[in-house]
Amino acid sequence: MFFAGLPIGLLALGWHFLATQEFERVSRQHLDGLEKSLFRLNREGSDSYFIQKELNLFYGLLSEERLTLETARAAYSRLKESRLPFINLYLLNDKGEFIPCPGENKNYKALIQKLFLALAEPEMKGQSKLIARYRPFFQTFLGDIEPSDLVYDKSNLVRVRLKGKPGFFYWNTLYLNAPPSEAGPGDSRLQPEQASPLQGGVVAFFEEKDIPQNLSIKTLIGDFNSAGDTTEGYALLELNKPEESFPKDFLKTRFEVPPETLAREAIELRKQFSRRKVGNDRLMAIFPFESGRILVGLRKIFQPGQGKAWVAISLLSAGILGFVGYWSFSIFISGAVTYFSIKKKLVALFLYGTAIPVTSFFLLGYQYSLEKRQVMIQERMTQLASLIENIDENFNSATQALEDLYKRVARLKPVFRLDTTRLKVISQKLRKKDLISQIFLVNQQGKFLFDLGVERARDLMGKFVPTLARKLFANKFGAAGGDLGVRMSDVMMESLTDSFAELVSGTGGGKSAFAKIFEMTDKLQEFWFGRGCFLIFTSFVPAVGQKHPNVLILMENARVLARKYLRNIVQGNHKRPESQTPVRLAMISRGSFSSAYPPDISKYPFTKELFDKVLTTETLHSAIEGIGGEPYLIVASPLKKLPDFLLFAMFPKARIDEIIRSVSIRIIAISLASGLFALCIGMILAKNFLWPITALSSGISAIEKLDFNYRIPPLGTDEFGDLGLTFNNVISSLEEMAVAKVVQETLFPEGILKLGQFEILGKSTSVSYLGGDYFDYFVLNDRFAVVLIGDVTGHGVPAALLMAMAKSAVKIRSAEEATNVIATLEKLNAHLFETIKRKRLMTMIYSTLDTQNSRITLGNAGHCYPYFFTAMDDRIKQIESPAFPLGARKKGRFGEVSLTLCAGDALIFYTDGLVESVRSNGLPVGYDGFSEIIMKSCHSDAGAEGRHQAIMLNYQKEIGNIPCNDDVTLIVITKEC
Repeated sequence: MFFAGLPIGLLALGWHFLATQEFERVSRQHLDGLEKSLFRLNREGSDSYFIQKELNLFYGLLSEERLTLETARAAYSRLKESRLPFINLYLLNDKGEFIPCPGENKNYKALIQKLFLALAEPEMKGQSKLIARYRPFFQTFLGDIEPSDLVYDKSNLVRVRLKGKPGFFYWNTLYLNAPPSEAGPGDSRLQPEQASPLQGGVVAFFEEKDIPQNLSIKTLIGDFNSAGDTTEGYALLELNKPEESFPKDFLKTRFEVPPETLAREAIELRKQFSRRKVGNDRLMAIFPFESGRILVGLRKIFQPGQGKAWVAISLLSAGILGFVGYWSFSIFISGAVTYFSIKKKLVALFLYGTAIPVTSFFLLGYQYSLEKRQVMIQERMTQLASLIENIDENFNSATQALEDLYKRVARLKPVFRLDTTRLKVISQKLRKKDLISQIFLVNQQGKFLFDLGVERARDLMGKFVPTLARKLFANKFGAAGGDLGVRMSDVMMESLTDSFAELVSGTGGGKSAFAKIFEMTDKLQEFWFGRGCFLIFTSFVPAVGQKHPNVLILMENARVLARKYLRNIVQGNHKRPESQTPVRLAMISRGSFSSAYPPDISKYPFTKELFDKVLTTETLHSAIEGIGGEPYLIVASPLKKLPDFLLFAMFPKARIDEIIRSVSIRIIAISLASGLFALCIGMILAKNFLWPITALSSGISAIEKLDFNYRIPPLGTDEFGDLGLTFNNVISSLEEMAVAKVVQETLFPEGILKLGQFEILGKSTSVSYLGGDYFDYFVLNDRFAVVLIGDVTGHGVPAALLMAMAKSAVKIRSAEEATNVIATLEKLNAHLFETIKRKRLMTMIYSTLDTQNSRITLGNAGHCYPYFFTAMDDRIKQIESPAFPLGARKKGRFGEVSLTLCAGDALIFYTDGLVESVRSNGLPVGYDGFSEIIMKSCHSDAGAEGRHQAIMLNYQKEIGNIPCNDDVTLIVITKEC
């Protein structure tokens, strides 16, 4: 039992090790999934986020079709019938006019129309005059909020004071394809998708008190629980009052755990500063939501020992125990001899001895592959983060290249000569390539000599650029006298831009934004203007025919340049085949998730989750997610040099899996090689130790091949040597059997016998070297032929001698005596009885064929009854004639039967080997089955040979590959048609 216990112990130990590793891996995977879902619930669980998401979804669906009265009313009805019936919603057309919808609040229509026209004016008309005009309406209705800020909060739900009460405000312009706007103020370049026509807009507002309690979190939890796996569930747990947790009774029904138990476990996890718990039958993850409230996620899990692998190992162990138990019982209790060759024992011993180190190596190799996978994943994540950092740092080279370009522009002759036509062509080319947004050529007094700026926000730009030019001249050539109003305007503009730059960029207490620009010309510098960051290049250029130079001001939107830089990198990355560059890049603007590039990346849920995590924490985040059905390592990170964008780097996990797979294959190959090495050692030792047995085995094989001249070489002076001598003596005597085989083969006729209209064909197959079946047919004269068939009890030389005796007894009779069937059988019976004294018996059918009268006369001495097929009525019957076998009694009594054969008839003689054969279904062929075979085979008029072949072919189909246990002999006698 020790030999059985050791492999079973190894199996159990190995399974427990592998199952534990797999359980931990699956647990980590499920816990990561639970935490992701909880993070999403926490992120989207705020009512404002949820309502903003629903409104943007409503807006997105509305923008997919042309805005008409019917589509507007249908969309309005959908929103009211959905989760947001409390919202006051208004739809306006491209002229700012209301689209009437049934059930809308009409109290604020005039006011809402003014607010929308003011907010949408920069997009609709390229100006912002109504913002200042309608400022009192904004402050009266929305509280103390800057209207210009609302322009940039399009598609965002903004917290306001609605008529002095806490509330929210939402607005959006409606295009046919809902384009995101990324251009800063003063940048007239539209993205290709922004060319879609303006269809109108959406305005919505509501008071905070109108939001149903826990609207978002309850809705999301319900969605998660209904759409997720039945082994997974989420809830909002009230720690102080667990009975008020949501959803009620859900966790108790699905996981059979009351909220009170979960509350205690959650409190314990918080004390341990942990968010995960692995239980016996479930996993638990928590996430703080609000004071006294926790989001909890649960998932059922099965411990090792409950799966199919454990069942397979249990069955294998039971099989080993059963085998060893049966072997032990056979040897020690029943006394039966269980044979195993020495060679097999030696080989099995070496294999058994090698199993322990091989199994240990395999288990350690498996653990190594798991650890290597984790290390490679971590290293690849680090490499992806480093790649993103390098791309971020290399942005300096892009700004340097832009600065060099601007220096070349400043030295162009059209700039010196003020060739506005040529300057316009150059500016348009640069703008088309996204290398410049604005270009100004201004004189000492701040007068525009050349302007390719934008019309939108021109009132602000028209004041900023002259102020900048005058300051640059004053800093370089000294202050000049001028109008007092102009100087006051310059001071106010400088103060305004400095204050806004400090507010947006977070800098303060240093030099003013203007001062930084004045310090150095011919340098590209950052400057915040409006709500956007610009790269400004200033240079003094000589003016032909003038005393003082002009100042060239080139401006590029930093966001546009950053987008161009990143997009070129991402585009180049995706143009290269993945086989050469497996890392894939994607970029997303902070201000608009829908601006992801390439666009397909935004369709994956994980993109939004990582996007929100990075924006929330301002740190790098990584994950393993599926893209196109394949797992990828994904790193998302903010950028220092390009703060307006997030960069994603993705690497196919299949590359790592391929390496781990090759490592695993090597481990398996080494394990198999070790087993094969043990097998070879066992076989080599067996060959060296057991070569005498091999020589004896070769001698036995020679006997099987009837090579009686083979002799075993000397094996030595031990017992094997004696066996070799004995074998050589025995093989000499076997030569006599070979002679007997030759004699027996001469007893059977060869080929087909044709006599007149009759054909006779017989064949015999022996299951042993010397069979016991006998048949013969020969011609007596031109009229008569003799056909006989017999079966001797036993096989070997005695049976062959008895056949020879019977053949001789028949052959010595004259033609006249041979045609007497009864007399011939009686003569044979007496001869055999006196010779063998009942030691052996022989059944026989002896028949004579009269070809002149087409009659056959037969006598049966205990043989199988023959079958007679008549073609005229298509019937078959057995010719019964009972009698004792030859040699059974001193005086046998035999009868004869005469049959007339017509054209197409057939008479079938056979031995019992045919009817005693076993079919492929395990049942014997039997007489009924054999008669069916004959009936099926005798329909054709192919003659004796054709019918003989048909019978044997159908017989072979019946028995299939099952070997016969007795000799098989068949004779067919037919008359031609």
